[in-house]
Amino acid sequence: MTQNVPDYRISQLSKFVSSQMGLYFPKERWTDLKRAIEAVALDLDFDNPVSYIHWLLSPPLIKKKVDTLAKHLTIGETFFFRDENIFYALKNNIIPELVKKHGKKDKSIRFWSAGCSTGEEPYSIAIFIDQTMVLLKDWDITILATDINTHFLQKAVKGVYTSWSFRNTRKWVIEKYFKKIAPNRFEIAPYIKKKVDFSQLNLASKAYWTPLNNIAMDVIFCRNILMYFDPEVINEVIERLTLCLVQGGWLIVNPIEAAFVQNSDLYKIQLPGTILFKKKHANRHKESPKDTRKEIAGPERNIYQEARAFYKEGLYKESVKKLTGLFHNGQPGYKASVLDSSSMALIAKAYANQGKLAEAERWCKKAIDAEKLHPGYHYLLATIYQEEGRVKESIKFFKKAIYLDPEFVLAHFMLGNLVKREGEKNESTKHFNNVLSLLLSINTEEILPHSGGFTAGKLAEIVQTMIKER
Repeated sequence: MTQNVPDYRISQLSKFVSSQMGLYFPKERWTDLKRAIEAVALDLDFDNPVSYIHWLLSPPLIKKKVDTLAKHLTIGETFFFRDENIFYALKNNIIPELVKKHGKKDKSIRFWSAGCSTGEEPYSIAIFIDQTMVLLKDWDITILATDINTHFLQKAVKGVYTSWSFRNTRKWVIEKYFKKIAPNRFEIAPYIKKKVDFSQLNLASKAYWTPLNNIAMDVIFCRNILMYFDPEVINEVIERLTLCLVQGGWLIVNPIEAAFVQNSDLYKIQLPGTILFKKKHANRHKESPKDTRKEIAGPERNIYQEARAFYKEGLYKESVKKLTGLFHNGQPGYKASVLDSSSMALIAKAYANQGKLAEAERWCKKAIDAEKLHPGYHYLLATIYQEEGRVKESIKFFKKAIYLDPEFVLAHFMLGNLVKREGEKNESTKHFNNVLSLLLSINTEEILPHSGGFTAGKLAEIVQTMIKER
């Protein structure tokens, strides 16, 4: 089935995967990408991979699209205590230093397993900490584990493994910390499981503070992750991971990934069998998280900006709560009666992404009542009606958006797509040609408003394909 996927479509898909997930699929790996896409198409009941790619690359960009891709594209190969040299370094270098550093103050240490896969790494950290409790008695230990792949996280939370996950684990560790519940099925001890907090996070995302609750980490594990990233993404990821470290904090990568770590705020430390990186102390020329147990003080943002940050991270409930005054986080929220139109529209979009279309419609109408000539709000309402299957209303409001802004590229595209499904092929072609005409004056790399991250060039490719498929 994958033999029928044109190379230009795989090229588009490769760029999409890089921009949204950071994963690197150069031309020599397109066969792997085609194979994965066939699996995704089957998983989502698409007739063929081409139909799936068309849906994936078409606006709007929703979290479900990236989540499903992550399930099939990310690597889950890991096992307990994968690199003993790392744990020797923890025992002999990192933990003693952190105990000395925090022992007289707060007695707390924070670990983050970034790219935790199915949980073997963070649980290994938890087991290691349990073995070190003589030194860390009465200490507050945080172990955060994140991954983009929700399927992996579900397995991690369950905490059940086969013998394949123990190929570098001593027998006594298995006997002490796991219970055999079925042939070749071992469940981790509940008290170890409780030590780890799992959460979804996309390392290619540009904002980590919200998922991390603005708390800086003492030790970050990011092993066997960077090698799969697009070269252009690696430096950005390293920069953000460094920002998430306290001064003097440690970044742990796979030794073969050490060459990827090029950051002036980190210096390399060579230890037996491994290479680690340590964050320098801040200087007066550059901001750096203070080495305290307090939350990191980021730039001051208003309520709307904070809600928007939640929204961008896919935390739609939190976004709504922030704007409606229900999510205080130590500061008063807005009252619904004084929300401006942009806040109302953001609430509508957050509800729509949760599938709560009636609430989304209600808030979108509030935004339109507050600012009747805003084409974006009419466009949003049209997309909500489209999701509800209310085709006539959807067409009506796409047309209103175009009336208010004749150069509204996405409205022309969505309207063309909608009338095409209704059998109005001539009218759809007219709108698609309008899209191509409008895109001529836009830089191909420019992100289109209301598109969820689509560039003008990418939309042009999609429209040209749709016209050919007519």
